[in-house]
Amino acid sequence: MVLCALAEVLFDIDRGHETVGIWPQGLFTEQELSVIAFSSFPDSLSQELWASSSVRDSCFAFRLRRAPGAPPHLHWVHGHVFCRCRHDERLRRGAEQRSVVLLSWLPLGSVLGPLAHLVGPLVLSYGPEALRQVFEEVQRWPPLEWGCRMELPLLGMQSLSVQLPLLTSLPSSALPAAVAAGLGQYAVQAALGGPEGEAAAAGAAAAEGGRAAENGRGVPPATAQSVHTDELPTGTAADGAGEAGGSSLAGGNGATRRSPAATPGTPGGAATPDLLIASPFKVAMALAEELDGSGLPLGMLPQAIGQVEPEASVFGDCDCFTPLRAALPQLWALWELLLLGEPLMVVAPTPGACSSAVAALLSLLAPFPYSLDWRPYFTIHDPAFARLAAGDLPTAANGLPVLLGVTNLYFLKALPNWPNVLATGHTATTAQPSSSSGGADGLARLTNGGSLHPSESAPSMVGSSIGGGISSSSSGLAASSGRLGSAAASSSTSRLGSMLRRRPASPAALLSGPVDQCWLAYKPLSRPDKTVLDRLVHPQQADDTAKWRRLAAVNSAILRRHFQELTKALLAPLLPYVLPCPPPPRQRLDPRAPPPEPPPLPSLDGDALLARLASKEAALPDALLQRFGGQKGLLHFYQRFLRSPNLVAFMHLRRIAAAEWQRQEWEAAATAAEAPMQELLTVESFFLLEQRLALARQHAATAGGGRGGSEQSEAAELAAGLQQQLQLAFSELPEDLQAVILATPSHAELLSEGGGQARAQTAAAAGAAAVQQQQQEAAA
Repeated sequence: MVLCALAEVLFDIDRGHETVGIWPQGLFTEQELSVIAFSSFPDSLSQELWASSSVRDSCFAFRLRRAPGAPPHLHWVHGHVFCRCRHDERLRRGAEQRSVVLLSWLPLGSVLGPLAHLVGPLVLSYGPEALRQVFEEVQRWPPLEWGCRMELPLLGMQSLSVQLPLLTSLPSSALPAAVAAGLGQYAVQAALGGPEGEAAAAGAAAAEGGRAAENGRGVPPATAQSVHTDELPTGTAADGAGEAGGSSLAGGNGATRRSPAATPGTPGGAATPDLLIASPFKVAMALAEELDGSGLPLGMLPQAIGQVEPEASVFGDCDCFTPLRAALPQLWALWELLLLGEPLMVVAPTPGACSSAVAALLSLLAPFPYSLDWRPYFTIHDPAFARLAAGDLPTAANGLPVLLGVTNLYFLKALPNWPNVLATGHTATTAQPSSSSGGADGLARLTNGGSLHPSESAPSMVGSSIGGGISSSSSGLAASSGRLGSAAASSSTSRLGSMLRRRPASPAALLSGPVDQCWLAYKPLSRPDKTVLDRLVHPQQADDTAKWRRLAAVNSAILRRHFQELTKALLAPLLPYVLPCPPPPRQRLDPRAPPPEPPPLPSLDGDALLARLASKEAALPDALLQRFGGQKGLLHFYQRFLRSPNLVAFMHLRRIAAAEWQRQEWEAAATAAEAPMQELLTVESFFLLEQRLALARQHAATAGGGRGGSEQSEAAELAAGLQQQLQLAFSELPEDLQAVILATPSHAELLSEGGGQARAQTAAAAGAAAVQQQQQEAAA
């Protein structure tokens, strides 16, 4: 489930994008493969085509919507690309471009990004046959353990050490496939074929059975339908509306014909793999496992200093400082914008820069998952572009992409009314790397699963002073002017006025020259935190690559922790609506009464919540009051936030987890309350069986005294049956009571199988002897 397919794509200027090989085949339609191929290469205007090095490798990510006829809950495909551009002046394009694409149903950048960086050169060196080998190796991985660090083997050469996020940080549309990956439900048999595939499938089934036995949790038949199919997390309304509107990967005709092409080097190709997804009940159980003993979500627990806590974001390990360095004072406005689901376009010179910037923005929302349509790398070949170019702005109803990462400046002309635009990475084209950073090769190298070299997206002094030193408030302006370079730190008031006059008026300024800037039509309510900005340590152009990365990692951790605390504080007033009710104490439960049902979760009333927050008794976090300038500004933002489609999806998933947690805990409490009464009933039934067995044996002993043999046989059979029932009841007694019973001779005799038979035989022999003696006396 980590990988659904691998593909190798070649760009030919005459034939266009051509899929050289794919494994397994038959999984995507021809239209889907065409859009995947177009998304696997940089745009023709991208600077990656004009790099100074003869061979340039780059990594980036994209996200596409599948055809309307795709299997349920597999409507999205996430691609991670390793692209190699080899310059050749003999070609009309001036370069040869080949890409290796890793496709998955899950947005696991922490796994697929490093994997693409390792697998890409291998596939390009050994050909399409390596696609099958890599796919088989990944399918043999153990089940994913969400929220944990795992060591994943790769072709016996090395291993990937990855930190998996919490399950609740994934988009709701990916949860059925993600839970299946956590249970070890891999579709290996149909994908691989032959005995090797059967062995892998058996291993996966054994792993799933072992994990279920370890957890001690089964799926009771009576409760398997407790979470109905219509309660399955299927994402926001934007997902369904997008499918109805035709904004899919397959294009407008919605064709579902499978590609007949066979993978080179594999005679006959491979069968289409079965797409396994988890049931609604298993999804609910997996979500409930990410609640602590009191029912609080793990991602919402307070963070202790030095505590190793689970990753609460899909993009929690990305570099969020370097791509957003030119817009640091605007991060709080961008945070608001993403929480509310407002449209945002990220313009960057390369696919790696724009996909890294999109990942950096989404990482600031943890532990709040982004549930709308985001595209790390969006091209004009995507079917949704036609609707956007027609003037339709994305909303939760029409399903159009809300967060875009683009490199083609034609988007600025085609979408002139796009309200919010962030330009990043452009000033790197004029920044020269220092000698200690490895020269041009060090500047061109892409690492960390698609992140640019730090100096590529780092603004120069002039660019950062112009693009990053502007803020809507005087405090943000002072902070940015004091931290974004030594030249800006020593600037005077006249210098700041010159910066204001030189600020680009609109995103169309990118058509004239590169600039890093943020243009927002959204009016933010929060203010930048000068303390956080002052804590950031900005690298200098003379710093080497290792120091640059260390500073970027430290700054990213500072920014993520700050925004994570803000997001947790913002969601704290909503916890009562997603917090499950624990069962009552055992003393209050009547074991003779039917088990009580858990109460329903309280419904969210926006007006009542706003009224409670507006009261004088409301204890609002100081961090939020400082950022929003008091209670009035915070309440104004809550009015917007309660209408956000992101919040609707968040509350839906949390309520599903809370309801399943309640069901499990209340059933366990009812079982624990019934345990003492059940033990008393077991002891009582044992002693009743003893009394019946003693009477049966006595009856069998007296039945032989001159009576018929049939009555004696029936009495013996009755005693034997009671003897078996008594032994079965004895096995269910507590061990201490069993020891006391065995120590008592009268009870032990009843438990022995031969005790009754010996007594009956003795009585019968004594009776026969008495009859014989009477006959002898009569004869005498």
